[in-house]
Amino acid sequence: MERCDQESGYKHAVRSELGDLGGPEGSKTRGFHVHSVFLVDADTERSIGLIDQERWVREDVQRGKKNQRRQLPYEGKESFKWQRASENTEQRMGGKMPDIISVCDREADIYEYMHYKLDNRQRFVVRATQNRILVDGELLLFDSLAQTEVLGKYTIVVPQKGGRKKRKATLQVKRKKMTIQAPQRPGGRPEPVTSSRPKTQPIENCRFYPEKLSGALLLSGD
Repeated sequence: MERCDQESGYKHAVRSELGDLGGPEGSKTRGFHVHSVFLVDADTERSIGLIDQERWVREDVQRGKKNQRRQLPYEGKESFKWQRASENTEQRMGGKMPDIISVCDREADIYEYMHYKLDNRQRFVVRATQNRILVDGELLLFDSLAQTEVLGKYTIVVPQKGGRKKRKATLQVKRKKMTIQAPQRPGGRPEPVTSSRPKTQPIENCRFYPEKLSGALLLSGD
């Protein structure tokens, strides 16, 4: 069973009581943000339904204060929604939680979120966006993957979209175990990602290298 996290925004140009959606300075577009979690059967690819949803608005006074928001504690940031959704899902799924894999986009590439998932032995797939520092070795995450042996190849069909023609792309699959160094935070640097077994719980990684189509996936160690 897979859990897919997705955030979307609803826009309405008239309702002034709705929140700021960002964008160019002077934008009058109003709306609210929604973070939804869907359950999907991994075998049949059938949608089971919505397991969690969070809705919120951004206050106008927060516009242009991105750097200040970065100084907030982890629990006070919007990005904490990923962990909160996992907590809510576990509460509702109970003993079925070990059967669930959280599938997340690049926005979930948050050290504290992955630390929480590993500490609670929850499985996840996060598309990497940050070229992180590794505990062992001198190379960064993406650079280390670039030197990793290719395990296999397969071909996919990339559908037509806009001005892009339909084409085939050959993917190279790589896999490597690694331990990610904790980033520096206002209160200091946390410990590297660890668990009770063994000494260090590595984050495994796969990267695909077709022409103009690549991505790295951070996976739990199970």
